[in-house]
Amino acid sequence: GMVADINSERWPASCRNIRPASIGIRTLLLGEVVSPGISFDFFRVTGRLPFRDFVRNNKFDIGEFPLVPLLQARELGKPLVLLPVVLTQRHQHASVYVRAQSSLSPNDLSNRRVAVRSHANTGVAWARGILANDYGVDVKSLTIIDFEDNHVAEYVSPPHVHRAAPGKDLVQMLVDGDVDAAITEVDLSGDHRVRYLFDDPVAEAKRWQARHGVIPAVHVVALNSNLSSSRPNLAKEIFELMRPGQSATRVNDRALPFGADALQSMLSLIIEYSFEQGLIQRRLNVDELYDDATRALRA
Repeated sequence: GMVADINSERWPASCRNIRPASIGIRTLLLGEVVSPGISFDFFRVTGRLPFRDFVRNNKFDIGEFPLVPLLQARELGKPLVLLPVVLTQRHQHASVYVRAQSSLSPNDLSNRRVAVRSHANTGVAWARGILANDYGVDVKSLTIIDFEDNHVAEYVSPPHVHRAAPGKDLVQMLVDGDVDAAITEVDLSGDHRVRYLFDDPVAEAKRWQARHGVIPAVHVVALNSNLSSSRPNLAKEIFELMRPGQSATRVNDRALPFGADALQSMLSLIIEYSFEQGLIQRRLNVDELYDDATRALRA
């Protein structure tokens, strides 16, 4: 079974309500690429619960999965392994908001209260890592207010993370002054009550990309490691099936990273950020995210 987290009448009936993040999955859904050795059973899913089912209950064999929970799953020895395919990536500078009248700058966030959807959310981890490493924010000093459990059950949020009271809303908490900033993938640029923390997030993101040479990946492809080891050619077959669609997926006129070499620098950075934030307990080696079959997959 494969899980991809859109709604199009073009999909086969079995695939309706599946939102493929990239053409790589789309081509599989539409049957435009096929393999004599693999037939996919696509699950209709909504929201973020399928990610939890994937890591907690081994409900799927392969599918879209957020990057930071995958790091946590690998550290814990869960039967999930990285297939080096990026499905979604985005700069995070435009995900940090403050009240419209706030005088806070990116350097001022230490010791502040920050609302996020969940503490181990991948976009949130990227944003905190950027604030810490490029703007000197002490992320361990932040009081984090979150709204959802982490996907990986064994990961317990540290004491500076608090659950929002029932019925509270992230944006309303920011507007009301209950928190000083919020990190969210929801586009709030049309809400006059809030503003970006960064005066020009696009320019900041370009500078950050030039400095680090990567764009933050959010969702990748995960494969059940037991299945991968029992069928050593499976990972390569799936990887090759996704190749034509991935190369055709353009984001800001760039192809999404594909293959272990293309992901190396980005993975090193998110491992570093995640370790600094206590999301993982040790600095994983990038190699540890793979098994023998997926580690060898190159563009």
